[in-house]
Parts: sequence; C-alpha cells; structure tokens
Amino acid sequence: MRFFSISPSHRRTALCSSLLDLQAVAKEVLAGIFSGFSANLEVTEQTGFELTGHFTLAASTNGINPVSEQVALQIGTFWVLIPPVSFSINKNGRFEFEGVINGVNLEVRITPLGNNSFTFKAEGRGVNLTALTNPVTVAITIGNDTGLTTVTAEHN
Repeated sequence: MRFFSISPSHRRTALCSSLLDLQAVAKEVLAGIFSGFSANLEVTEQTGFELTGHFTLAASTNGINPVSEQVALQIGTFWVLIPPVSFSINKNGRFEFEGVINGVNLEVRITPLGNNSFTFKAEGRGVNLTALTNPVTVAITIGNDTGLTTVTAEHN
C-alpha cells in the first residue's frame, strides 16, 4: 500500500476546492426548498385523508411543472410518487391528477396563485393513517423543489 503526502499548500487548495463544491451543492439544494409551506391534515376513520395547504417557491427556483416532473407526497410514514406526465393542466392553469397508485385512490390539485405561490389539495382513499401520532411530518416534492412541515392531524 502506498501513501502520498500532500504539501500544506496543496491541502489548502483541496480544502478550498471542496468548500466551493460544497457551497455550490448547498446553493442548488437551498434553491429548491419552499420559502413558505403550511398545511392542514384531516385523517378519516374510513381509511382516507385530506391534505390542504399553501406553498411559495424559493426566489431562486426554476419553477415547477407537475405535468413533466415527478411529484412526491409524504404524510408521516405514508408516501406516494406520482410519475411525470400523470398530471394534466386545466383551462384555468390548475394542475390536476386523479388516479390509483399502490391501491390508493388519489386526487391532487395544485393551483398557481401568482408570484411563485400555490395552493394544493390532496385526497386519498384506501390508506389507513389513523395510527399516525401528532405532530405529523408532511412533505411535497415537485421536481427539484421541496417543502417540509409538521402538522397536527385532525382524526375524524
């Protein structure tokens, strides 16, 4: 086994290079984090949920397009991936998905409000979330943009 020694000046160069790489990665990741995200969750005894809320994209985002980007939804331990091309856009500019994924009937609506702000509504039937305890982690990822928050679920 051979070991190489690195001179102090080369160590500084490697460290600076690594920090610059790390800063670039951090900048890209932070660009995709929602600047605001709030949600409400209702869990029904009839094996379903209704999640509503509002989010605002970060100023440095490249925007979202659920029609061409994967959408991921997490509610506690439940998560679902909605593949690209699953959403449609209606005449009012609202993104809509209705279908069954992994046995769960889903309806998801994302409505642009302007200025990178959106409302959303996700309803699911065929999944039992009654065992979730508060607070519940909720996350939405659209392409490379992500929002994460915790909510107090209402159990009905």
